[in-house]
Amino acid sequence: MEDVFDGLDLHPVAKPALGGLVIGLFGVAGLPHVFGVGYEFITEALRGELPLMLMGALIVAKIIGTSATLGSGGSGGILAPSLFLGAMLGGVVWNGAHALTPGVVTANYGAYALVGMAAVVASATRAPLQAILILFELTGGYEVILPLMLSSIIAVIVGHRLMEESIYTVKLRARGILLRQGQEVNVLRGIRVSEVMQEGATTVPFNMRLRPLLDLVSETSMHSSIFVVDEHDRIKGYITYQEIRRVLFDVESLEAVIVAGDITNLDVRSVTPADSLDVVMRLFAQKNQDELPVVDPEEPGRIIGSIHRGDVVNAYNNEILKRDLLGSMESGYEAVRRARTTSLGPGYTMAEVEVPSHFVGKDLRSLDLRNREGIEIILVRRRSPEAPGKTENVMPSAELVLRHGDVILVSGPQRVIERMTKG
Repeated sequence: MEDVFDGLDLHPVAKPALGGLVIGLFGVAGLPHVFGVGYEFITEALRGELPLMLMGALIVAKIIGTSATLGSGGSGGILAPSLFLGAMLGGVVWNGAHALTPGVVTANYGAYALVGMAAVVASATRAPLQAILILFELTGGYEVILPLMLSSIIAVIVGHRLMEESIYTVKLRARGILLRQGQEVNVLRGIRVSEVMQEGATTVPFNMRLRPLLDLVSETSMHSSIFVVDEHDRIKGYITYQEIRRVLFDVESLEAVIVAGDITNLDVRSVTPADSLDVVMRLFAQKNQDELPVVDPEEPGRIIGSIHRGDVVNAYNNEILKRDLLGSMESGYEAVRRARTTSLGPGYTMAEVEVPSHFVGKDLRSLDLRNREGIEIILVRRRSPEAPGKTENVMPSAELVLRHGDVILVSGPQRVIERMTKG
């Protein structure tokens, strides 16, 4: 529903009004139960005071109402709607079970509603222990604890089958953040093959004779795989040392009859420059290869480069190091921002300084503060053009032009920084 409202070409003020209209229509239709958190109606469901048809209607109405509220920018809640839906659903299940097998249903109406509440909460939040403990605290008895545990666990399993993420983590997944799979996947997902790949690759035609092929293998040290192409330069497969080793025992007799295509591994997997390194590592693991071909997305099968396992590992390590350094720098910057200055040792300091007027309009290369004054600019903080009143951090580069109102984080001799602060 959030995607639906985001796609509407409406003024931002009109969207919550539209969401309110949806809720109001339910009130007009005689279902004011969807208003607010609905705890009083949960209590009625636990007591068995709501008719079957009403509870069935409220399940649909509450889902639509809560979704419309959240999608239009309001606060629809998560826990309270889950409890409401679970109570109504439990009541519906009790009625259905009682009608189908009146002699088998042993638990009372409220127990079914309570177990339904635990199941829906557990499935929506993917937190079965939370649901079990909350609902167990409401009862204070052990009679219902086993059904609570079973229904919560089953609900989590079924919910995971229907949608991998919980209501809390689905937005993070849309941004490429996978909490369950750890930092390495998130890092690799943010790096593209185009940033790591090597231009060009060792290719041979499908009909190359064995002797020239062996000579090429002996001369090729940078690539662990040789890619075999057809007459249209489209990839057909690859040859590694494993394939070569099978014919080394009798080269003299085989070189007259064997060509590259005879020993080619045809089960080849390729990637494009736009793929992430996460995809590359999965293919490496599946094929047990150290090198994959990179193909042109506009001309499938045409090799434009290759990517090595070692290059992916190096890119991952560099990205982790960069993030660690950035985190350290941000924490240091936060300390300076609060105190305005911090000592780095005798005669040296780090400080946050507003850009002097004679620096405005000049780039960092022309200022050459490092050579002239011994000053290092670490970070530039300036007003965000997209969000008035907010600031953004800009990494310094030689071409960066300082603006009026910029605040720079600098380190160097204390006397020079004091002079900059005064001037």
